[in-house]
Amino acid sequence: MPNSLSLKSLIRLQRRQFTVGQKRTALVGPVILVAYIWVIEFLLIFLLREKAESLPSLFVSAFFVGILVMDFMCKVILVRDHSVMDPFLKTRPVSQKQWNRFLAVSQLWSLNNLIVPAAVFPLCLLLVRFPLGLAVWVAFYLLSVLGGFLVMLMKRRGRYAPEKVVSTTARRA
Repeated sequence: MPNSLSLKSLIRLQRRQFTVGQKRTALVGPVILVAYIWVIEFLLIFLLREKAESLPSLFVSAFFVGILVMDFMCKVILVRDHSVMDPFLKTRPVSQKQWNRFLAVSQLWSLNNLIVPAAVFPLCLLLVRFPLGLAVWVAFYLLSVLGGFLVMLMKRRGRYAPEKVVSTTARRA
């Protein structure tokens, strides 16, 4: 399609929908949740100050892997499928290839993929030395985005896929 919307236009439309539309209220819940988790983390680290510094690295690694598994399972259960094109965009010439590319890129800033990395940010910086903690946090974010992308693909192609419209003009012979 020569006059199709570009990826940049799709991203701009999503940003406009977030800033102008009613999706801003969807940000309040995750911010409160992350702040609550941060308070609990800081209290636990403050109360267990001596023990937090002497934790074995295997325990910390297993803890982070457990959080990643929990994050993935919560996404499988709780995240709704947003991979179907909006009716407004269906009236515009957007190719399926361009739409798939947009869905893949939009996983980078999806709220579902940002909540858990934001929540464990203090743990990464306080339980692990700074350069390694920052690397662990970046890896955590990338694995969370990968998990969100996999959940999106599962729900698109799995049993959650929308039914195909049956043409009424096709007749059985």
